[in-house]
Formats: sequence, structure tokens, C-alpha cells
Amino acid sequence: MLRGCYCLLTDFQLTNKKEDWENFFKEVYKAFTDVKPRYKPGEGNPGTPGNRYQDVLNKNTQIYIVPDLGMKHPRDVKEWSEGYKPEVLGKALKLLYSSNEYKGGERNVIKGVFEGNPSVGGKLNTPSYVVIKSNFPKVGNFYQVVTILGTNLKERKAFAYVLLRDNH
Repeated sequence: MLRGCYCLLTDFQLTNKKEDWENFFKEVYKAFTDVKPRYKPGEGNPGTPGNRYQDVLNKNTQIYIVPDLGMKHPRDVKEWSEGYKPEVLGKALKLLYSSNEYKGGERNVIKGVFEGNPSVGGKLNTPSYVVIKSNFPKVGNFYQVVTILGTNLKERKAFAYVLLRDNH
């Protein structure tokens, strides 16, 4: 699956109701605890340049439901160039792109300067610390699910703080 693509799960859709998600997470938790790994994953900060640590879904993960009444359904997007418009991005993705503090660090070749925040991850060869999924249920309002990994790191917690502040 390509990043940014739209796929529709016809047999499995959740509304933005808290109890639906709580039940879903109970099922996911059970599925994960039924698996008995042979080793423990290494611990470390995946945002640290040069290391190969990976984030995991653990107690430092926070998941938010962000209602977005103004979000545009992908079927209504006529041109690929519309992809960066706020109504296509949705609130959470717009926030992520709004500041270099929330994105991984890399050199801007055109400007000749370093941009971004190397402590959060999310650059070439370092996975992003945040997964944002836009949802368009047949019944109910559109919303985004925002999964933030490693919120024990202050740079990542800052994104969660602003996300909550701007959506209350």
C-alpha cells in the first residue's frame, strides 16, 4: 500500500464513538498478548540520528480521535494537486505539516540549511512517530485517528499537546 493512498474497508468500519474504539482495542490487545515473542525488542529513541531502533505500540503510545467536519472525502478530490489543501489533509495532518518541530530533520538542499527536528523521527530511513488515518464512515461524521508513538519523548509529546489544545 502506498503512503497517502485511500482504501475503503467495507466490512470493518468504526464510528468516532469512544466505546467502539475501546472494544476494538480490547480485541487488539488480546490478539497481541496471545503472541509469545522469542525476544524483547530493543529500547531506544528511534528519532536519534544513525540508530536503527523502531517504535512499538506500547504504554508510551497515545491514540486520539479527531473529529473533522470540514474534511473532504477522497472521492470528492478531483485533482492530485488538491492533496495539500487543509480540507483534504484534515486537522491532524495539517498540524503535522504546519511546523518543522513535528517533522524529522533533513538538509534543505535549495536553502542550504538544516530543517526539521531530528529527535522526532519521520525522515528518509527513519519511520515517522505518528500515524494519521482519515476515516469516512458510511454513518456518522468524518474523523482522523492519530497514533503517536513514543510520547514519553518531550518533542513528540509537544505534537500531542497542540493536537489536544486545538481540538477542544
